[in-house]
Amino acid sequence: MDNDARCAALAELYYGVLADAKNALVIVLGTGIGGAVIVNRQLLDGARFCAAELSFLRVGGQADVSDCWLWRGGAQGLCLMAKQALGTEDDIDGFKVFELADAGDKRILAMLDEYARIAAVQIYNMQCLLDVEAVAIGGGISAREDLIDRIRTQLQAIFDAEAAYQIPPTMPRVVACQFRNDANLIGAWHDNMSR
Repeated sequence: MDNDARCAALAELYYGVLADAKNALVIVLGTGIGGAVIVNRQLLDGARFCAAELSFLRVGGQADVSDCWLWRGGAQGLCLMAKQALGTEDDIDGFKVFELADAGDKRILAMLDEYARIAAVQIYNMQCLLDVEAVAIGGGISAREDLIDRIRTQLQAIFDAEAAYQIPPTMPRVVACQFRNDANLIGAWHDNMSR
């Protein structure tokens, strides 16, 4: 038995966009933030099988649980950021967020840039630690190629700024999971069949 992000990583490693990668990271943007690290084509378990619990990474450095990436990067974080951008207390879901984005709402587009910047900062930090070749982004949000593009753009800006100081990290390839929101199901099937 494995979590959804680890299963998504298996699908992408054996059948998808990470088939040519030796070291990679998978980020699942869903209800929370799932994660999996691949080192030498093997999933990194950690001492207690808790490696890459990305939901609990801090975004702003505060000790409060509301500072966890879960609350800033998961589906509820996206919707909360949208409500704040719109200045409303009305309920809003991801479909509405992207409907407004597609309609060109400048408040939502700026919010999506900030959402992507938060993800890019976390990817940059993980790249400094792991030096992976690729980062695959999955979950329901991975269907939005425009959001993946925003994350790439924000990440490139960070790497461009650091290049002036000749800091060593190299920008990884950032891609959507080939199997999108089904990657976890395919990986679970693979995990079951390989036992």
